[in-house]
Amino acid sequence: GNGAVIYIENGQVAVGIWSGTQGWDGDYRVFGAVSTNAAHIATLEFDGSNQVIEGYVNAISQGTTATGGSILNTHGGDNGIGAQFLASQFGAIDDNDEVDHFFTGKIMEMMSINVALSAAERLLIENYLAGKYGLTFTGNRYYTHGSTHKHDIGGIGQSALGENNPSTRSTKLLTLSNASSMDDGDYLMVGHDNADANTWATADRPTTNVERLAREWRITETNEIGTVRITIDTTQIAAAASAGYSGWTLLLDADGDFTSGVTYVPLSLVGSSYQAEYDFADGQFLTIATVRPTVNFTQTAASGTEDVGTVTVTAQLNQPFTNSTTVDYGLQMGSSTASEGAGNDFTFTAGTLTFAAGDTEASFTFEVLTDGLVESDETVVIELSNPSAGLNLDTASTLVYTIQDIDDNKEIDFAVTNSTTSEDNVTHNVTLRVNPINGSQPTSVDYAVTGGTATGSGVDFTLASGTATIPAGELTTTFTVSLTDDAFNEEDETVLISLSNPVNARVGTNGVHTLTITDNDVDPTVAFASATGNGSESETLVNVPVSLSTAARVDITVNYSVAGITATENVDFALAPGTLTIPAGSTSENLVVAISDDGALEVDETFTITLADPSGATLGGNTTFTYTINDNDVNGATGPGGVRDSANYVFWLKSDVGVLTDSISLTAAVNGEAVQRWEDQSNNGRNAFEIDGQEPLFANNFGDNINGRPVIDFSGDDYVLTMKDDAAVNTSNFTEKFIAVAFRTGNDITNWQTVYEQGGGTNGFSIMIENDSVFVGAWSESTGWTYQYLAGKINTGQNCVVVLEFSSLDGELRGWLNGASLGTVSSIPDVMNAHSGDVGIGGTLEGTNFNGRTNNGNYFTGKVMEVLSLNGVMSNTERQILENYLGARFLAPL
Repeated sequence: GNGAVIYIENGQVAVGIWSGTQGWDGDYRVFGAVSTNAAHIATLEFDGSNQVIEGYVNAISQGTTATGGSILNTHGGDNGIGAQFLASQFGAIDDNDEVDHFFTGKIMEMMSINVALSAAERLLIENYLAGKYGLTFTGNRYYTHGSTHKHDIGGIGQSALGENNPSTRSTKLLTLSNASSMDDGDYLMVGHDNADANTWATADRPTTNVERLAREWRITETNEIGTVRITIDTTQIAAAASAGYSGWTLLLDADGDFTSGVTYVPLSLVGSSYQAEYDFADGQFLTIATVRPTVNFTQTAASGTEDVGTVTVTAQLNQPFTNSTTVDYGLQMGSSTASEGAGNDFTFTAGTLTFAAGDTEASFTFEVLTDGLVESDETVVIELSNPSAGLNLDTASTLVYTIQDIDDNKEIDFAVTNSTTSEDNVTHNVTLRVNPINGSQPTSVDYAVTGGTATGSGVDFTLASGTATIPAGELTTTFTVSLTDDAFNEEDETVLISLSNPVNARVGTNGVHTLTITDNDVDPTVAFASATGNGSESETLVNVPVSLSTAARVDITVNYSVAGITATENVDFALAPGTLTIPAGSTSENLVVAISDDGALEVDETFTITLADPSGATLGGNTTFTYTINDNDVNGATGPGGVRDSANYVFWLKSDVGVLTDSISLTAAVNGEAVQRWEDQSNNGRNAFEIDGQEPLFANNFGDNINGRPVIDFSGDDYVLTMKDDAAVNTSNFTEKFIAVAFRTGNDITNWQTVYEQGGGTNGFSIMIENDSVFVGAWSESTGWTYQYLAGKINTGQNCVVVLEFSSLDGELRGWLNGASLGTVSSIPDVMNAHSGDVGIGGTLEGTNFNGRTNNGNYFTGKVMEVLSLNGVMSNTERQILENYLGARFLAPL
């Protein structure tokens, strides 16, 4: 058959063509390497006149293959894009699958043309695709601004074979053509940023008299292509310019903001379009503008001495024009203070300025004359008028030129430009001088404070504006600055005094005087207000005052370090070392220490804070502060085994007290009665309740009790007790948790049984029985921490004391069985997240996680004597006392 194909195989893209009906149906392919997950441009070119095919990958030739024929015969059948739809040929192999070989990538653009393109045309197309879709390749890259200007990319250029593409169009609006010196390897390409081409932008423009299109283009030039003809079809711009704006111009800029350094290229009407010739530079930005043509002076004020002679005045257009333009100039009637005419101050002839086509500046002159008179400076006021049709006067159409008198050579100024005084000197005299001495007239000058760091009006000094006069025949005079001796420690401060409005002299070179006021106050001392302090650990925030001996006008800083003596940092208290700032004007600032009310019975504990390295002050007497944390925990005789006070526990359930058979009448249970309510002995009100029909029994006969103490018997039919959601129990985030249970196993220790559980399948704690073992477990899957456990072997009918302890502060899950450690689990999460769902005692109620399993039920078949929980951890001593208390009460073999 006949056909053409582009396909991928074995890390290569192949472009091929065959014409079996012409007798060339063999292996007519060209291969190029490709990469996974990368963008590529593949080009197939068949040149029948030369009987050759050539393949390109990313604008680089991959070689040629002779076809043996010049005609590709017709070949019916639908084209396949992304798959083969008809039997096709891959090299010399015919593949007769009807639908096969599916493409697994992405296709952005495809094109076909029934001619062989010139090399220049092909390279421009490949660069258009690369710029538009963000492809990068190293060879034959002629457009490099696709990341910002990837729309309607086009170009002109000439290949090494002398073939060229002489013109291009970026939408119907802009056309480039007629390069003046296009040689082999020269290319110029352009693309735009897709901004609106029908909106006039008032931002990013060189002056207020220019309106530009919001759209901008960018140029990539390779080598030097010479001047290029730019043609603009303004009929494509629907937006109308503002009133007074006319004509069209191009704005070119190096950085794309079009506010400074802009080149104007005016466009001329040629036929129905506007054209200009311009030699672009690589990287230039281009936009289209319309202009309100204006003319103005290059400056609105100028000056010179009366002996300057000829003065040149320049006017400017805001853009070049393709034809000449004019504007008149002359004196503004009644505005000049200088006299015009021979023998006076200046001579001036009004006239007309002509700007030749393409020029933006034109100049005229007038003459300044020396009159020999002592007089004040005088002005010449010149104005522009009567501009050419379509040309407007800008705001800078008036120039004031000041003629400075040179006939009086006397100068008045400060005797020195700098002086220094201490703030305790009360007053300071500043001296003025005149040079040379005026023997016949007094010389005066105004003085005023014009700057400095000191504050006037009596704060640091007092000096009102005034006039100083040097009498005739005298050389100097003085004025006085009053000083304020404040009590503030501060930096040296300055007062800047300037002269103006001299009479019978000019202000000399020493026209500004800087007075420096030095501070006479010693640095304050910084120290703790007291060397010691103490307070109860219930005072969770303690302010430690740091004081200055006197207030300062600048911020004072002092470093501080912290050390625990008998108190432990970040356990008993928290204060990070750092720098304390006492603001300017203040005499003290507090360090704030966080105190931990830990609930542990302990001796009073101390820590110290030490000051060092002050800035703007010196250290005073109390540089170290010692604080004593007074323990507020009473002897724990009311808690289990005398460990802490009962109120410190979240809850405490005991089988020998608070067991009720009726929750309404609060009737105490007797032997054999169902348990409806098990009351919390911590006095925190977190009671356990029955589930209707599943009440365990209160057992207090000789055969069932343990060591003469009653028990809660769960050995019946699916017995369970529950405790409702509570922030202290389960619906808050926890960093520490302590749970202890005293129980006796039943006859079944093989099947999964729940002694205690809180939480569902996501977060929680549990104590379980299975396969002759007790399991202490925890899980926080909301933080990515799956079920972890510690286990120990048990027997049927065994009295057990099991402890679970979770501490993210220590980074461990710990467990004990009858006083023996079950080990630790490290790398636990920073927090145990909240876990809603009722607590289960004797059964699973909320799908609690047990090593990945989350079913309910799993009822305990033994007896429970005591259950307690603490939001914290115990010291080893406290835990061992608690375990011995429970072991002794219920005969557990510790």
